[in-house]
Amino acid sequence: MPDADDTRTDEQHAPEPEVADEPEAGLPEPDVEAPEPAPVLEAHALGLHLRTGWVFRHVTVTAYPAEAIEIVGSGGTGRSMLLLALVGRARHTVGELAVLGHPVPTGRTGSRAARAVRRRTAVAQVGPPIELEGQQRVREANAERRRWDHVHRREEVRTLTYDEAADLVGLTVGPDERIEELATVDRTLLAVALALTAPHEVLVVDDVDLGLSQDEHRRVADALTEVAATGVVVVSAASRPSGAERARVLEMPIHEAVHAAAEAREAR
Repeated sequence: MPDADDTRTDEQHAPEPEVADEPEAGLPEPDVEAPEPAPVLEAHALGLHLRTGWVFRHVTVTAYPAEAIEIVGSGGTGRSMLLLALVGRARHTVGELAVLGHPVPTGRTGSRAARAVRRRTAVAQVGPPIELEGQQRVREANAERRRWDHVHRREEVRTLTYDEAADLVGLTVGPDERIEELATVDRTLLAVALALTAPHEVLVVDDVDLGLSQDEHRRVADALTEVAATGVVVVSAASRPSGAERARVLEMPIHEAVHAAAEAREAR
């Protein structure tokens, strides 16, 4: 007679399947790293060369959403033209540039990519081509800016109302005040607020320290970081850093023509 143990089937001999331990109740789920955001703006070895020489050159910068970048350099380093080039409103002749996923070719501002960039970016001030008219009242400047940016034709693009933009940058001026009667710091903030009423995934602002004290410059820079915090890339230009904690400073490369001009001034 077979032993009792020999009568057990193979199924009885098979090991029990392993069961994964269930996570204890109340424990947090393991962290999953979110993918890094794509750059909004990428420039590599960017430059503009004219018959008279270099306007700017050797500019390399990468900007991500919610970044505020301060381009710092003295007059003659091409800051204004660089800002316009970064938003498709001026050309570059060397280097690579991509804005909002659009590679912008060299030598032209009329390309399809440059036009696409212009529709989604804004310029607050790059004087004298883009500056406020002193005789206008604030409400008149607002209406003119919206006509200039064709805001009414772009209802699918989220923009700010003037009141929302003014509140964001901390501006408290009445609609009937004349621009020429405003303090310089308020005129600068007004230019920023008006630009925010247009599509502004990238915003550029020139001469943010012109005519301002260090404290006023810091006030404008802090306002620009508040704009950036909404997810916008803000690129401003000044002759000196503002000291704003959330701003990244990029020194404007000085090219040979500027060195020559500086040496000539020192020799006088």
